Amino acid sequence: MTTINLLIVGLGNPGKKYEPTRHNVGERALAYWLQQKNLTLDWKAQPSAKSLLAKVKVENTTVRLLKPQTFMNESGLSVAEVMKFFKLNSNQLLIINDEVDLPFGAIRPSWAASAAGHKGVQSIIDNLATDKFWRLRIGIGRPATPQPLEDYVLQTFNATDKIRLNQVLDIAGNFISIFIGSGKLENTTVKV
Repeated sequence: MTTINLLIVGLGNPGKKYEPTRHNVGERALAYWLQQKNLTLDWKAQPSAKSLLAKVKVENTTVRLLKPQTFMNESGLSVAEVMKFFKLNSNQLLIINDEVDLPFGAIRPSWAASAAGHKGVQSIIDNLATDKFWRLRIGIGRPATPQPLEDYVLQTFNATDKIRLNQVLDIAGNFISIFIGSGKLENTTVKV
């Protein structure tokens, strides 16, 4: 039986201060999936990749989970280093990230998509020299009042969105499981 190798990256900024922010919803989705599956992993620091890395085996699939410990805009440094070390191709990669161009509650898998202004995703595209990888884009919407996007993404979810957040993370977890099972996702938007 052939072993399949995948890398799943939950994007976010490092540190407790940023955990509850909109920008860290990718990392939170990964943590929620682990909780759904009752998996407690040993996250190991990878200094050369400036990241935390864990491994889980699901049937014949070895899945490496990555949490970059750079700030969002340099996420590509971590991803490229881990991809190179494990000799992975970009089609074995799933990036989970926040998306301001999707309303809160919308989740959209995509393949070979532009960064659409997301600097963390752009860093990954630049460091891998390709956009041919899977993404799970979790909608956080745009600010209701005029403000810089840089400020908005670093704020916590409002009270109304916090109530729905677990439903969003639950669906994101289902997409993660689908990716692990098939190595791909369908380009379809789901709304909570």
